[in-house]
Amino acid sequence: MGTKLAKVTSKPPSRPTRWANRIMAGVCALSLAAGATILAVSNIGLLPPHPTTVNATLYVDPPPAAVAPVIGLDRVNPAQTVNAEQIRQGLTALGRPGAGALSYCVTDLNGQEIAATPGYVLKVPASSWKVLTAMAVLSAYGSNHRFPTTTVASSTGVVIVGGGDPYLTSYTPILNGHNRLDDLADQTVAGLQAAGRTTVTLGYDDTLFAGPGWNNHWTADLEPEVAPIAALSVDSRGSGMYSSTSLVAAREFANLLTARGITVTSIRAETAPSAATELGYVESATLGRIVHRVLQRSDNFASEILFRHVSVAAGGDGSNASARTALADYLVSRGVWTEGMTVSDGSGLSLSNRTTACALAAAIRAAFSDPLLGDVLAGLPVAGYSGTLADRFDDPSSFAARGVVRAKTGTHDHERTLTGYAQTTSGALVVFSFMFDQLGDHGGAVYWMDEAAALLARS
Repeated sequence: MGTKLAKVTSKPPSRPTRWANRIMAGVCALSLAAGATILAVSNIGLLPPHPTTVNATLYVDPPPAAVAPVIGLDRVNPAQTVNAEQIRQGLTALGRPGAGALSYCVTDLNGQEIAATPGYVLKVPASSWKVLTAMAVLSAYGSNHRFPTTTVASSTGVVIVGGGDPYLTSYTPILNGHNRLDDLADQTVAGLQAAGRTTVTLGYDDTLFAGPGWNNHWTADLEPEVAPIAALSVDSRGSGMYSSTSLVAAREFANLLTARGITVTSIRAETAPSAATELGYVESATLGRIVHRVLQRSDNFASEILFRHVSVAAGGDGSNASARTALADYLVSRGVWTEGMTVSDGSGLSLSNRTTACALAAAIRAAFSDPLLGDVLAGLPVAGYSGTLADRFDDPSSFAARGVVRAKTGTHDHERTLTGYAQTTSGALVVFSFMFDQLGDHGGAVYWMDEAAALLARS
């Protein structure tokens, strides 16, 4: 079984101007950080026992601070409450699609359960899992962190050193940030020419992340969805599940050096010498912007790079195995770990990942209570407008969700998920996670989730 990116689509109707205005107002509200009520996070139904094997101080919650909810909606009135009975009856009245098993969990921002049927059953999260990876990496590094790619001099030439930039490119950067490989080549050539060198060997150092690059829980049919993970990559390119992503990047860099008059005699894996002279340096976009793109586009490769960074931040070797431990430890520290939960990767591609709807809902609640995690909330696609939700909510039964629901989608061959939050007509916020598995009809599951999200918005 693999991942299908196909989704139920149709041309959306024209967007009402009032919703567009609310979205724009919400973008402006992202900079607000005062005047809002601190929202408590409950560990509802979650079991804590899990052995911690990394430095837990890396993930200590920050001191309480006033946090404005990061949403593209109307101003939130924390005094408002929701009609829980109305929501429960409404979800029950939706019935079920003809195929598939459904689990969902709906709570308020204080962790008070509104509806959960059955909310604590372990299921495959698909790409809703990316929310957890985004939380962990933002907690470890902060929104303004950037990942460097450098070149240094060696005794025989140059070594390019990967720093885990998932969006290093040879083309026009897709994110604002100094992350063009051409810029690194220009700097490197200038340094070589200043030293009178026109012929070099090229080494590539990808030791920030230990191997293997391909997760053994990924099947071969996932090759179109993700390249082997490495600390050095260009345009997220690999050459198949058994290839070296770093070697592909080094060859691209060698071509750029050659085009600038430098002869490259060989390309090989090489550890950069200590205290070497730096020839070139470029940085990624900020981590906050990277997280936005990962969540909006459901970028598997970039999410896996961030997953490896979680390991490095926790003192690990950047391997997939170390990242699994580091993410599990982080989730325990945030109270979103459920007994039986399994961490297999950072993107949700693996069918071995397991979590519950209530654990995913708890993760969204945690993001509302922590200033470090504002980019998780801001990065979630907006119903009917952006990212993986741009072409959904176009049926009259789900119009109410457009512009007032933000959520992360998830898609596998037999699973569909949707995890996020909605603003109700009263101005209150509710958090939700819907999880389907055993599906034969994706369309029915998508229709149900869109209707359910709209129901929350109307409540």
